[in-house]
Amino acid sequence: MPHSFQVSIFIEIRLKLKEKLPENNLGTYLTQLEIPNIEIYAKTGIPTVELSKLRSGRITRLSAKKLYLISLAASKDIGDTLKEVFPTLAIADTKPVNSNSKKYTEIGNYLNSIERDTIEAISRKTSITVSRLRDLKTKSNVIALAEELYSIELATNKNPGDLYKMIFTNVRLNSKDEQAKLLKEEKDKSLVKTLKSKKSK
Repeated sequence: MPHSFQVSIFIEIRLKLKEKLPENNLGTYLTQLEIPNIEIYAKTGIPTVELSKLRSGRITRLSAKKLYLISLAASKDIGDTLKEVFPTLAIADTKPVNSNSKKYTEIGNYLNSIERDTIEAISRKTSITVSRLRDLKTKSNVIALAEELYSIELATNKNPGDLYKMIFTNVRLNSKDEQAKLLKEEKDKSLVKTLKSKKSK
């Protein structure tokens, strides 16, 4: 995918968000795993260049699927990973402030409980716009960011990682053969870079 196209996608995502996305500990989390980038790359297919930028903070946003893969590569539960990476992420309190709140019938209470999980209600609780949520709902080419999926979990009273496990139930790490192939390719690329660097000196 061309770099300019990737940039335009993330610009579009940022414009559709109502507020600044939450800060995260992604770089610190990756560093504390003590797993080399090349090993994560072999297991997940996430390029080492991207992993380096995530560690250093030059990239601060990651798709939900990639975070799930990294969690698998580290043999960690995605729920624990989410709490470590986004320790301050929280949803807005949307309870009515009016103390003279209307009393509802049993049907009314049931309808209110359903309304809590509507797109509009989720948007009010999170930093995700209604249009962005609709895109995530209907467009298969729209990529959910890690914090977006986590926010939706919190807004719908799910346990951290529940939606990840449901959506990415068929996502697996690369096979041992594929990992060996990617490791060799990456080492070969590093060797070529080193040789070119020595020749240029």
